[in-house]
Amino acid sequence: MSGDEKENAPRIELEPVVSETIPRHIPEADRAALAEAGLPESSPIPEKPLHVCPNCDYNLTGLASRRCPECGEEFTLHEARMCGVEMSAPIQRMLRRERFEQIKAYVGSAAIVLSVWWQNVRPGSVSGWLGLQLSPRGTVMLALMPMLFVIIWGYKTVWDRSWSDAIFLAGAATGALAVLFASF
Repeated sequence: MSGDEKENAPRIELEPVVSETIPRHIPEADRAALAEAGLPESSPIPEKPLHVCPNCDYNLTGLASRRCPECGEEFTLHEARMCGVEMSAPIQRMLRRERFEQIKAYVGSAAIVLSVWWQNVRPGSVSGWLGLQLSPRGTVMLALMPMLFVIIWGYKTVWDRSWSDAIFLAGAATGALAVLFASF
């Protein structure tokens, strides 16, 4: 066939074959998701979005069966898709950000407790190491704590910051006060 004949030849477009029947053993919610996606349960699993085994996180792209070749576990397409979404880069970034926020809150809380405890330690005293005696510097630190927390609460509210930011800032402020008081 020459180039002109190819251009003038009638084009035949084929529609993809989509099975209208979805097996009955699949839960109703999963059948609805399959019907909505237009992907029959027996067709190969597409590359995007990512589909992974709910049991072992094996990448299921291209599989026609609904049994994981890695662990042998049966799965539904919906389950595999949801597990793939959980492993996606945006979700992983969000989870890392949440963990970082938790770490900031823990570090801030520890700094507050240790700063007040440090002001109450008296060298040579066993009970001082346990923090059972209140020193004059420790008394001042404890007296400033309510005011510090009101300022931090205002910081969180006015500037619309997270509690982890506010707690971390409170820990930094009490640490700075502890270092300042230690020099006196």
